[in-house]
Order: sequence, then C-alpha cells, then structure tokens
Amino acid sequence: MVCRVLFPASLVLVILLLPKSASAGTCEPLHVRCWLLCNSPPTLISVDAAIPYLQTVPNRRLNWFARSSGFITTPLGKRLGIRGWRDYCQRVWVRGVVLQSAKSYDRLQTVDLRIEEFGPEGQSPLALKCQRYIRVEIFPGVVNVNSAVRRAGCKQQERYEIHGRLQWDADGFLEIHPERDEDVKPIA
Repeated sequence: MVCRVLFPASLVLVILLLPKSASAGTCEPLHVRCWLLCNSPPTLISVDAAIPYLQTVPNRRLNWFARSSGFITTPLGKRLGIRGWRDYCQRVWVRGVVLQSAKSYDRLQTVDLRIEEFGPEGQSPLALKCQRYIRVEIFPGVVNVNSAVRRAGCKQQERYEIHGRLQWDADGFLEIHPERDEDVKPIA
C-alpha cells in the first residue's frame, strides 16, 4: 500500500525537477530529449538545411482535447522524452503573421505563423521559394507571463518577430522555442 502511494509521488517529484530551461548561450537542451516515438527528426547541420522542413501548409488548430490534455501530456510525455523535442542547438529568428494562437491548460502558448522572413540569429533572412509556416511554443517560466506576447495574446493577423531555439517536435514539424522575454516582439 505504501509503495503505491510513494511511486506516483516520486514520479511527480522527478517531473518537477526536470530541467525546464537552459542558460543563454549554451547548447543544453531546453527539454529532455525525444527518446521514444520521435517521428524521424531530420539531421540539420545548419539553419539553411531547415528550409525544406518548414511547413508548406499551416498546422491545424489545437482542438479542445489537445489544449485540455496538455497539463498531462507535456509533463508526463514530452518532458520525459516520449514524443518530445529534438534541440538543434541553433538560434533562429522569424518575422511573420499570426494565423492562430492558443493557450493550453498547462499555460503553454502555441502560436502558428505565416513566415515573412526566417534566418539564423544575427544574420540576413534566407531565401524561401514558396510560402512557409512555423509553430512557436512559449513555455511558462521560460518567457515571462507578463511579456508582450502574453499581454497581447498573439491575435490573428498581428505581426511578430520571434527569436529562439530551433526544435523538432515529435508531432512531425519544426518549432521555435523562445528563451527570454525579449525573444518575442510585436511589430508595429
């Protein structure tokens, strides 16, 4: 009986102690690696190599189930490496128009952008031969809850410039994960 109670409690403790962010300038993963069911992440040696993997159609809207189950699936799945993220240890920037934005019950904000410009941080934008899209995931505790994106809510058709780490989401697409408040800026 005691073991049944202690096991779930120790599992919760382990999840709470998992690293949630890395210090700026290092290549430590923001999240635990994707260990299981990773959906074949591509090998990217440069940001240029990411262009063919950017979405050519927008992601589907997060449905009610995805938004409501995030408080279980993110800590018990993704943060433990089941359908998690692959960190490419490369910072990128994107300017784009918000197509949709949703906040899950785990307070994670998901923003889908139509890309206007995209490139390695601190460099000129790369040439995109066709329209591309990317998802941005803004984690609570990494980007301040009071940041511009949380206040504004990333409304549809607003333009943003977002910087962050390039990640492969095991759901089968590239994402950007901002690391600081100043990584998310609305464009007037």
